[in-house]
Amino acid sequence: MKKLFFLTVLIGSLFGCKSKKTAMDTATKNVTIRTIADCPTNAKCTQEALKDSTLVIGQDVTGKPFYTITTKTGTTIYRYIMSENQDQRYVDGGYQEEIVFELPSDFKNGTISGKQILQTKALFGVFCYCKGKAGYYSIQDGSITKTTNAIVIEIPALVEGQKVRTIKLKL
Repeated sequence: MKKLFFLTVLIGSLFGCKSKKTAMDTATKNVTIRTIADCPTNAKCTQEALKDSTLVIGQDVTGKPFYTITTKTGTTIYRYIMSENQDQRYVDGGYQEEIVFELPSDFKNGTISGKQILQTKALFGVFCYCKGKAGYYSIQDGSITKTTNAIVIEIPALVEGQKVRTIKLKL
């Protein structure tokens, strides 16, 4: 009886791990990650493009927004992350700002500005040891301009000491 139980657990584990590996491979096929040279001093900046993905915006118990990513054909998520002084020994050992938004994959050259920016589900995030400041904020004004080579995002100051207001993502 013990041998049968052990054999069942072993076979289940092998098939379970294989399924997860396949799902992870599929999820990362549509992700492009780049390091950006034009970054504030002593910071590391990266950009990501997640094709066939969409943002699902929710609110936490304090009323601040957060997002999850789900699959949706025809939509691309763009994410910019600026990190400073990352001390790997601590969860909050550093300072990070993030801008995330989505655009239709077939969006050609043009500008989205003013209240139209709400359609992009744009969020600004700040993460640090800074009580009351950390978290995501909805971007309700600003502009997103797409050309054949880049996307330029300009946002207003949303938190005190904000470092990222204009970014350029290369396509």
